[in-house]
Amino acid sequence: MKNIRLYTLLALLLMAGGVTMQAQGTMGTDFWVAFMPNYSDAGAPPVKLDIVVTAQQFASVTVENPRTGWIESIDVAAGEAATINIPNEVAYFQDASDCVLDNALHVTCKDSILVFASNDRAYSFDVFNVLPTRVLGSEYILQMYPCHASPLKPDMLASEFAIVAVEDNTIVEIELTYDSQNGHYAHQPFTVALDAGQCYQLQSLSGGEGDLSGTRITATNGKPVAVFAGDRGCMIPSYFQDAVDAAFEQMLPVEYWGQQFVVTTTMIKGVDRVRVTAMNDNCKISLNGDWLTTIGAAETFEFEIYDAQPTAYLETSEPVLVHKFLPGAMYNYQGNNYCDPSMVYVCPLDRAIHHTIFPVFDDSKCEYFFVNIVTETACVSGMSLNGQNIASYFREVPGNPDYSYARIGTNPGTQMLSNPSGTFVAHAYGIGPCVSYAFSVGVDLSWNYVQVTENESDGATMTYPNPGSNTLNICTALQNACVEVYDMNGRLIHSQALTENVTVIDTGGWVSGTYIWKVYTTGVSTGSTTFVESGKWIKE
Repeated sequence: MKNIRLYTLLALLLMAGGVTMQAQGTMGTDFWVAFMPNYSDAGAPPVKLDIVVTAQQFASVTVENPRTGWIESIDVAAGEAATINIPNEVAYFQDASDCVLDNALHVTCKDSILVFASNDRAYSFDVFNVLPTRVLGSEYILQMYPCHASPLKPDMLASEFAIVAVEDNTIVEIELTYDSQNGHYAHQPFTVALDAGQCYQLQSLSGGEGDLSGTRITATNGKPVAVFAGDRGCMIPSYFQDAVDAAFEQMLPVEYWGQQFVVTTTMIKGVDRVRVTAMNDNCKISLNGDWLTTIGAAETFEFEIYDAQPTAYLETSEPVLVHKFLPGAMYNYQGNNYCDPSMVYVCPLDRAIHHTIFPVFDDSKCEYFFVNIVTETACVSGMSLNGQNIASYFREVPGNPDYSYARIGTNPGTQMLSNPSGTFVAHAYGIGPCVSYAFSVGVDLSWNYVQVTENESDGATMTYPNPGSNTLNICTALQNACVEVYDMNGRLIHSQALTENVTVIDTGGWVSGTYIWKVYTTGVSTGSTTFVESGKWIKE
């Protein structure tokens, strides 16, 4: 399998000289959401679907299903959260698999907001932070928890995913790692055609291993898609038969994966499972400086962390996707049955943010609420929660003392985390008897890795700012190079030679949207043209 070589934007910015960027987090004005099936016992109450919006300033938000015509609007006060309950009939299909559905929701606002989504059924609850449309990608590798056969609930355990198209005529290629429920087989790629607002939903075949981790999803025409993945019902660990729950997250495009993480354990529970999925072959995984294992492209490695050492420093030689999974009730029994399966994205340290406003969900069965925070040790003094300085809660990460962590109790309602002197990564969660949820409070997606195929030139190209408005800067060390820029309909918009280290292109006359750039080099003696690399640039 062809590897992907990556160059971080930070190094290229140093080449360009003095370009700075803000950690924007997952704030945006346009979002797409899909809700997937939630584990259900016979006679269980209907699932409750909510979209929660937070805003730094007053915002008027619209949520709609453009395929059915359902629409609802709500106002959000500055520094507060507002909840929109979603009727099941416009966004939820419990037993549908391997099919195209009209259940995607479009969230829009003139001002920047943060969006969170919750999927709640009795004792089966999880939450995820929704990514803005502007940062969606066209290539994904999935990660969820394996669903082994269980005599308790043989038909309810399945891993699953949903793909939402944000533009018409989107062609998606899918290569599964496990058979689906309705006729698609592992390692036999197939394609799906979607228009804007359509969603393709798929679940793994019940009664076996049922792990769709490593599944590859690619929009073959380069158009962005939103991808959600998780488990309709799972047991964590997979061999632990005493607890079943749903677990959901929105997947990050591969260009936003990372290589350095600090993982923090769940309060009260005492143990967590961590899964690491690699982008490339020969990915070395180290924990607190000690080598754990080496895995290949799209492979996943799982390990446990314990409350005896409540944090760990994780480092990899290749970009990876990392989720933390909360185990089932009674696992690692400590005199209580708190917690149940749930999953949360672990944010890479280089994707930390400065500020966020997030909700703490008041599920009636959750009794304790926490936020786990990681920041640079040198910046601990600036950390505040709801305007109160929390520096005294932080302790150094033993595996990397450059970072410090805190696990702080919160209460239901709107919370504000800030660090004007530095950045942080954090996730919030609630736990109770046989129930839990967890979600990231934000991640910096203001830049992306540049991808270069292994058998091409060692040169690298960077475009900035991305997203941008009236100027596209192209930075490259390649010689005898040129660039071509195409719109999403495949029309050539611009081409020119790259004769400087930084080439400036005036984009003031271009319409807002996504563009694909392609860089070529020309042989001095032969005159032949060779494709080197390509990428995506967004004009706001």
